[in-house]
Amino acid sequence: MTPVRLTFWHIGPEWAFYLLSLISIAIFCMGVYTHLAVWRKAVRLQPVRLTPHRMGKAFFDTLAGRRIFKGDPAAGVMHACILWGFLTLFIGTVLVAVDHWAVSFLKGGLYLGLESILDFAGLILLGGLLWALWRRYLQRVSRLETGWAAAAVPMALIIVVLTGYLSEGCRLAAQDPAWGRWSYMGWRLKVLWSNPQTARALYPFFWWLHALISLGFIAWLPFSRLFHLLAAPVSIY
Repeated sequence: MTPVRLTFWHIGPEWAFYLLSLISIAIFCMGVYTHLAVWRKAVRLQPVRLTPHRMGKAFFDTLAGRRIFKGDPAAGVMHACILWGFLTLFIGTVLVAVDHWAVSFLKGGLYLGLESILDFAGLILLGGLLWALWRRYLQRVSRLETGWAAAAVPMALIIVVLTGYLSEGCRLAAQDPAWGRWSYMGWRLKVLWSNPQTARALYPFFWWLHALISLGFIAWLPFSRLFHLLAAPVSIY
């Protein structure tokens, strides 16, 4: 049997997920619009031209983390883990949506490779988030705040990653596919459910828990501290 991704396996109703997704994206867009309104006022006062040189500089200063690595190499590695882990998982989600709605291409080796990459991206993101909390609350870097609000974003993302792994482990325990080991994090967690029927019954719970927290995070992103992931490239440019 060819390895293939079964989107919405044992999950329903699909319309509820799409409705919640639209609400989440609408709130996200409203939040982004409030930032754009401020930026547009600044651009009117000082026009900004698009040039290849500026775009390249903004890329290396943000996505490659050049500025952070120069000032604090440890912080640079931490930010790179969070940024690229987050972006990789986002890109993977987009590919799954394309596969489900447009062109079915996630099958065979491509599907297995994506599963492994996404599991690894989750580990990178999780490591970066735990490192961020360690620097802030245990190492107590002087320039970092230590209030509860500062922990809200990394904790929310940690829960997103963990519920994703639990959902994957539950699905693998229920399906027990021959290629399950490619999803190595979920494969290790499948031992939590020795009975496939129990795993099948619990899978929708973990799937919806992961989905709701993820959608809530998307809606919250423009209003949270993590919005600098999107704002920094614009500000630096």
